[in-house]
Amino acid sequence: MSGEPTLSNGDSGEWVLHLQRLMTNSGSWQGAVDSTFGDELEEAVKALQESNYLTCDGIVGDLTWAMVDRLQPAHQATPELQASKGYEGQAGQQVSASNGNPMLRKGDSGEWVTYLQQLLQDAEHWAGAVDGAFGHETEQAVRRLQHSNGLAQDGIVGAHSWDLLDRLQHQQQAPTAQGSHQAGAAVTGSGPGDYPTLRRGASGEWVTYLQQVMQSIGHWPGAVDGEFGDGLEQAVKTVQHGNALMQNGVVDDALWQVLNRLLQSSSGSGSGQGHGGGSAHGQGSGSAQPHPAGSTPVDPGLAVTVGGHQYVIFTDEVRQGGSASWRARNPGNIRNGDSYGAYRGKKINAGSSGQFAVFPDEATGFQAIKSVLHQYGHATVATAMSHYAPKGDGANDPDAYAEHVAKRMGVSVTTYVDKLNDEQLASFAAAIREFEGWVPGHTFKLDDPALPDEVKRAINGK
Repeated sequence: MSGEPTLSNGDSGEWVLHLQRLMTNSGSWQGAVDSTFGDELEEAVKALQESNYLTCDGIVGDLTWAMVDRLQPAHQATPELQASKGYEGQAGQQVSASNGNPMLRKGDSGEWVTYLQQLLQDAEHWAGAVDGAFGHETEQAVRRLQHSNGLAQDGIVGAHSWDLLDRLQHQQQAPTAQGSHQAGAAVTGSGPGDYPTLRRGASGEWVTYLQQVMQSIGHWPGAVDGEFGDGLEQAVKTVQHGNALMQNGVVDDALWQVLNRLLQSSSGSGSGQGHGGGSAHGQGSGSAQPHPAGSTPVDPGLAVTVGGHQYVIFTDEVRQGGSASWRARNPGNIRNGDSYGAYRGKKINAGSSGQFAVFPDEATGFQAIKSVLHQYGHATVATAMSHYAPKGDGANDPDAYAEHVAKRMGVSVTTYVDKLNDEQLASFAAAIREFEGWVPGHTFKLDDPALPDEVKRAINGK
């Protein structure tokens, strides 16, 4: 879970200051950065929420924090505290973590600091408490690590320090085959050593098994090749995000347990609708909740608006809030999805952005992005994005879009789409999903008594 507090009009202090800095960075706040949450800041928060299809209440909760974070220009969204930009490396070069990890420094706290301390402990540079607080001792440990590896000794954990820690961890926990696995077999190990920790750069049978499991639960459309690349890392982060785990792209004990649970649910449901985990009212993840007796909706994909809030009905759950792409299980914001597996004729209204197709599950919606890209044939990334998100359609900026996805894949905008391999194409689709804005909202079981009467009647076809 994220460590940010809920903020509202009347609050003050360091967290409000942090919010103002982030909103200033993204152009959402032009007022004073003075640690005071007043009427003007409340209106700015409401404007941000409205433009991203969140509940416009002016209250900064988990979903709004996630949106503010995602809009930061220097790094990817993460669910934890994001420190202000800092400097690390040669000649004071300003950098941000290339793998999406936040920049950390003295005074920060939360799960990312806990993760940092665990990595420092594994590298034998930390003997203190793993308490999630970045204090003086943690700063000194970081400085010692930097000094012993030729980095600038500023005590700030940025791109170079994260990469170093990642490399040291990979050297210590390089995966080795411990017998063959078949997709569909339950992951029973839960303690250290039962299953290896996997991360980007790993390869071998364990990565193959991970890909098979991810594919079985609908979270990996790429090749099962035993290589842990950028595309697989993004898929892992998606599962982590949907199950309230830290989004670091590392497959550890906690994630193996989640994968085991999702695999068992996927094997036992037989519904083929939706994948992932999550609670009835928690952060959505595309999970397939058991169908309550007599509550299977007669018209899945239907969107019902009640009191200004849109509810989208699926065979396994009802979604409300969050971004339009999340509500419609349409990560690419595809408008006409009937030929790509969307519910025929079903669309949601996304305000000024128009209407988008509704897909039965996120895996189908993700595959639809790849299918659309395949249709462009021998076209460059830049040309493909000019077709996918044409200029003049809403606020589309195809040039910026092309630069974003090309950077994610590690190619140039002049690279031809039909020359991309499976992993690059999966990374392409993941970048589109991120760029379109994927913010989870709330999920409800079909028989949840908290659902409005209008939604209950729609589920029952009345």
